Amino acid sequence: MLPYGIEVVRKVNKKGVVFISVMCIILVLGIGITAFMTFSKNEIYTTRRRIESTKAFYLAQAGLNRALYDLKEEFEADDGDDNWNDGDINGTSAGPNSSSFYPLYSSSLGDGTYTVSLKNVGTTTDEIRVKSSGTVGSRTRTIQADVKASNISPWNNAVFAGAGSGSTTVTGGVFIHGSVHILGTDLASTDVAIDLTGGAGIGNNYDGLPAELSSRIPDCPTVTFGGETVDSLSSTFRVKKGRVDLGGASVIGEPDVPGDAQNIKETIDGCYVDVDSYDGDNAAGTYYDGFGGNKGASNVSSDNGTTNAYDLGKAAAFPSLDDAYDSDSSYREHLTDESLSISEDTLSNINSTTPDFSYSDAKGSISWVQATSILNISGIVRIYDGTDADTVGDFSLGANFDLSNNVDIEYTGKGTIFTDNIEVHGDLLSKYDAAIRTFPDTHCLGLVADGDMNLASPGDAQLKMTGAFYAEGTITSAMQNDIAGTFVANYFNMGSQVPKIYYVPSLLGNLPPGMPEAESNWTVTTSNWHEI
Repeated sequence: MLPYGIEVVRKVNKKGVVFISVMCIILVLGIGITAFMTFSKNEIYTTRRRIESTKAFYLAQAGLNRALYDLKEEFEADDGDDNWNDGDINGTSAGPNSSSFYPLYSSSLGDGTYTVSLKNVGTTTDEIRVKSSGTVGSRTRTIQADVKASNISPWNNAVFAGAGSGSTTVTGGVFIHGSVHILGTDLASTDVAIDLTGGAGIGNNYDGLPAELSSRIPDCPTVTFGGETVDSLSSTFRVKKGRVDLGGASVIGEPDVPGDAQNIKETIDGCYVDVDSYDGDNAAGTYYDGFGGNKGASNVSSDNGTTNAYDLGKAAAFPSLDDAYDSDSSYREHLTDESLSISEDTLSNINSTTPDFSYSDAKGSISWVQATSILNISGIVRIYDGTDADTVGDFSLGANFDLSNNVDIEYTGKGTIFTDNIEVHGDLLSKYDAAIRTFPDTHCLGLVADGDMNLASPGDAQLKMTGAFYAEGTITSAMQNDIAGTFVANYFNMGSQVPKIYYVPSLLGNLPPGMPEAESNWTVTTSNWHEI
């Protein structure tokens, strides 16, 4: 047994050890709690900043979307006559300035604000740069994109095709002066949307325009390009699906020739076709979509190069007669209900032996003067099957169906002929007037075929035409046709001779009544989208 004093000291020491141990535990717990609280505080702060950053990004996106809406509305309000260089964006005073960004608007939304500014692309009226910043708390995020306005109406092209040229090769001296837009509907990736060979091509000007057309249509618009004022149709080339084959001397656009005496823009403004994809394992060497043929993209001269994919998504569609005209009817029904209807037993063709006639009602009129070969038309005229008034018939202009008694026709007025299959076997031109260019502002004829349309056949030579041409099936332009206007069809066939078509920019605003999808259709697309 230990002495009492030593026992007391030992007990005291034990209590001290316990006290120290407890204090150590408390200290460790305190440090842990403090660390946990600090970590939690930092995590909360980080989470808050992450949430603020995410919200700021979506606010920036909201600002960009609002700007895209207003930029689109600016073009739709005045059908493209207005632009992004006039100091007004859909009613908001802003800019212009191509040197630095200028404010469009700033707005509060939710927990923060967004601020949008613009920067013009030189003197270009349909391209602009948009910068949108979103701010929440201490976080700001900024996105930027280049924006371009495009009128995607089918009639804003020289050729608009739902499927394309099918298996038909566009060869020889065929030349399309103006934009080409091919959707490639139902084509497989190995199918050919258009095949250009020989000297065929797509251009951006009126080079080679014959006098019979130049005396009737407006002069080619001009633009400033490379410091020069040059004629330009602002041509673009778009293929959504299917292969583009180029061979021989065929071209899409031509190399720029600065200072040439013609004062024309040789290059096209834009090319939007998926890039080449080549299956080297295939013994035949198959190209999928993109450019093929033995020349491929090397024969394309475009301001934006050849690597830009199709840019309009699902915005553009072929305007079928089955599509809704309004809530109550399709285009076919509208053309039927709102037309002067004439049996093909009464009027199936117009040729040199056709005597004078005149038919009219409240919906349309058509008359013919044999001595002058003048056709006058207004409204919508429908030619129906002689045995079934609900079915459209066939119609021929310029000859009998046996291609006899050919005659060249001049027309006056603005009107549309709607029938099943249509043939044209003579010149079909707006009436000449030495004082004015008559097509399409004064006189404009529309031909709408529920089936196919044949413009010239073997035996016809060097026909000249002005008009708006639509076919639910195929438009075939043969021989040496020179046509001013637009083809809209599921398929087009330009054969192996030397037909040419020249796009007329003012046609879209002067279409005759009843043409499918006649209204302008503006869309805005973005490129070079990135966060800064």
